[in-house]
Amino acid sequence: MNGAIGKLTYKQQLFIEEYLVDLNGYQAAKRAGYSEKSARSTASTMLANPLIKQAIEERQQQLKDEIQITQKDVLAQLINIAHSDPNEISELRRVPCRYCYGKNHLYQWRTKREFQDAYDKAVAKDLAVLPNNKGGYGYTANKDPNPKCPECDGYGIERLYLNDTRKIKTGAKALLKRARITRDGLEIEIHDQMTALVNLARHLGMFTEKIDVTQNVKDDVLEKLAVLEEKSRQQSQMLAAKIQERNEQ
Repeated sequence: MNGAIGKLTYKQQLFIEEYLVDLNGYQAAKRAGYSEKSARSTASTMLANPLIKQAIEERQQQLKDEIQITQKDVLAQLINIAHSDPNEISELRRVPCRYCYGKNHLYQWRTKREFQDAYDKAVAKDLAVLPNNKGGYGYTANKDPNPKCPECDGYGIERLYLNDTRKIKTGAKALLKRARITRDGLEIEIHDQMTALVNLARHLGMFTEKIDVTQNVKDDVLEKLAVLEEKSRQQSQMLAAKIQERNEQ
């Protein structure tokens, strides 16, 4: 292997490969096999090593050549993520509850068939109280909540709507990280727009005169951001599951 990277040990080379995944020295050191106790100081020492710095630059250039990506491509993607409207992907709407437009504000069914299915299930379970159709039929979520509804006080209920990803605009497609159905319900992940803005500002040199932090501080911030991102992902899963459960009621 030519260049600076060929002069490094296998573990140092592994550190570089891991570092280029997320530019997090602390996490890269751990993934490269260094102990958690020494990972932070090891990362700081290695990133201050001129030979390793040179090797990182060489490897970055090699990766650019391999994937044929330019700075312009990266900037365009960051701009798309930073400026996209998340509502193009999903929307949290307030829709009528089942009592909003029912007769005398009683429970309203979508169709006679829906009522009959619910009635038959209740009979099969030998429930003491059976459903009734006194609220009538015709429930639809394509209305605004009834402000006079005594059940929801005019606030309606929350519904999460996902737009057809085939029809999402280019910018919003860049924002969408993934959407999948898990055992806990629907899970939607989008890229962090604030992170994209910060990366874009750094790329343009907006912070160079105002921010001067050590690598240890950078790694500590990135580590905390990773924890917050994981908490946010878990909260999104819980919210999606609750919304899906409410939608099925």
